[in-house]
Amino acid sequence: MTVLVTNATLLPCTPDMEVIEGGYVRIEGETIAEIGAGEPPRIEGAEILDAGGDIVMPGMVNPHCHIAMSLFRGLGEDVDDRLYRYVLPMERKFVTPEMVRVGTALGTLELIEAGVTAVADMYYFETEVGRVLDRAGIRGVVGQTIADFDPPDHKTIDAGFALVDELVSEFSGHPRVTPSIAPHAPYSTDIAVMERVARFADDHPEVPVQIHLAEMDSEMEWCAKNHGLRPVEVVEKAGLLRKGLICAHCLHVSGSDIEKMAHAQVCVAHNARSNAKAGRGIAPVGAMRAAGIPVGIATDGPMSGNTLDLISQFAPVSMLQKLLGHSRKPMPGREVPAGGGEGAGHGRPHRLARARQAGGPDPYQPCGDTHAACLRSLCHAGLLGDAG
Repeated sequence: MTVLVTNATLLPCTPDMEVIEGGYVRIEGETIAEIGAGEPPRIEGAEILDAGGDIVMPGMVNPHCHIAMSLFRGLGEDVDDRLYRYVLPMERKFVTPEMVRVGTALGTLELIEAGVTAVADMYYFETEVGRVLDRAGIRGVVGQTIADFDPPDHKTIDAGFALVDELVSEFSGHPRVTPSIAPHAPYSTDIAVMERVARFADDHPEVPVQIHLAEMDSEMEWCAKNHGLRPVEVVEKAGLLRKGLICAHCLHVSGSDIEKMAHAQVCVAHNARSNAKAGRGIAPVGAMRAAGIPVGIATDGPMSGNTLDLISQFAPVSMLQKLLGHSRKPMPGREVPAGGGEGAGHGRPHRLARARQAGGPDPYQPCGDTHAACLRSLCHAGLLGDAG
């Protein structure tokens, strides 16, 4: 089946961030076979979709998410120490395989609607997440969480590793769903567990590792009190700071931390909205990217950031970096959309089920920079749902 998307404003998200006016996309089955400008090829029997000048761009990657928490959206708002006071007790009581299945199905619809075709998830009963993503037809790195705070799906670390084994057994070799192991954070696993994860990763190099890292002041205090180190140094000591490690947040990282992360070739998932909502600070995205660390833009869970709409993250990402730098220059609009394809350790997918179509800037107003205009106007135009 051939599909031709015509009369489109194309954002191919190539390194030069080219904009192609009056462009077309040719899709063969599930593969984007060709993009170009001007008149599309004439192909008998092709389905023609007229974009009407709207923007068409690659499917995006959300490199950090807890999809099933869509059922918890709006709970425990505006309170400190929410993880231990509200989230963990609620999860122990309500999180079941059925809850994860339903919450993931609901959240996956939201991801697809917002143009996400690949997601890195970490939660509980993660085989259920993998099955939902498989049925939905999108790509996923599905991470089984391991933690020592009595999570809902394992009472011991051994039981957590058994769940990882089940996940790997079911999805190893799957064309779209990649099994992953996800030690929750340094403070919720400690060095011995992270060392065990590192050994598992050595034995299973095809299984990515995900972790929350350098996210909170309390994490900094825990690492200093228990090990006399910073969070990045704790992970390094455990042998887990390694190529492809997906590090979520990385707010509190020093210049030395960034050097270590770059040398180890980790990836970072940046969650600007959820970080700001929690009052945790602003990640030094510019410094990490300058050091060569891939930094992808993520939503975090829908309880943390209130939305799984990846494009609604773009404006906060840009604006918060400008606040951090006290300048208009950091994170210009052209650089931000590329962050929708980084950070998950596997690159931007070159195949997708459907092309992403979004409204563009107001056609009756002058526009000097399509990327910047879209970055700061899409949510305002009501095209991406609630941004609050």
